[in-house]
Amino acid sequence: MTTSFVDSQAYREIKEDQHPIVVVSAIDIVDILRSHGHGDVDAVRRWLVAEFR
Repeated sequence: MTTSFVDSQAYREIKEDQHPIVVVSAIDIVDILRSHGHGDVDAVRRWLVAEFR
């Protein structure tokens, strides 16, 4: 997984070779966090501390 840029050639190879890779963009992560009630930095920080401390 990367939140960085995936070059179009790399993405084509992933699809053509049918590698078991999921490409998740940073905005996808933001949308998932927001949909679960973690809409800002403080909310994410509280969630991380509560879940992974």
